Amino acid sequence: APDDIFALIGRGENLREACSLAILDGDEITYLARSASSRIMSPSLNVGRRLPAFCTSIGQVLLAQLPLAELDAYIARTRFLPFTEFTVTSPARFREVLQRVHDNGYSYTSQQIEMRLCTMAVPVRDREGHYVAGINVILQGRVVAEPDMAELFFRPLREAANPSPAALRLVIEPAERTIRVLKCRGGASPARACARRRAARCADRRGARSRDPGRSAARSATRCPAPCAAS
Repeated sequence: APDDIFALIGRGENLREACSLAILDGDEITYLARSASSRIMSPSLNVGRRLPAFCTSIGQVLLAQLPLAELDAYIARTRFLPFTEFTVTSPARFREVLQRVHDNGYSYTSQQIEMRLCTMAVPVRDREGHYVAGINVILQGRVVAEPDMAELFFRPLREAANPSPAALRLVIEPAERTIRVLKCRGGASPARACARRRAARCADRRGARSRDPGRSAARSATRCPAPCAAS
């Protein structure tokens, strides 16, 4: 299973480049895994981070597979913000980009989310043929033309995009459960939710002592609960 997961996130050791796996989560992508050979230092690309789908290679490669009605709805509600001077901000131009992505079977983005950052992504399907994730190779600090990226990385990415069902379950299902839990908590992280609960309990105890001075001495040694371990 570890070997399957390693292949799923792009065979980074073989490619000698950073590779990532992400899913489409609403109008954004969420990074789930990173190859061990990753040299990416940008905080925006860390595992667990979310980025707009429209200007990322994994986002584009998954949006290109949406039914037309869903894609129309996505484009209608999306604000195409210019993260760099190269970001595609025209809805009409974005549709052309997605059509090219669909025809090619991969997405190539150059400096759309961050300067001197190039990525190429391919989709990952489950056993039923549904598009469930995307994997990409990330080049930071240099710009490589699309033909050269395709020649170097398209074939190994496409091969890595056909993992075993066990690998998909090990990586994607736990991540999707985590995302659902975070949404139920209003988007707060488990650590922040725990901190809020801890602060509320401490405030309750202070209020109780102020209302009953006679019990203050008896509770003077009582301390607030220890912090929960971050998950």
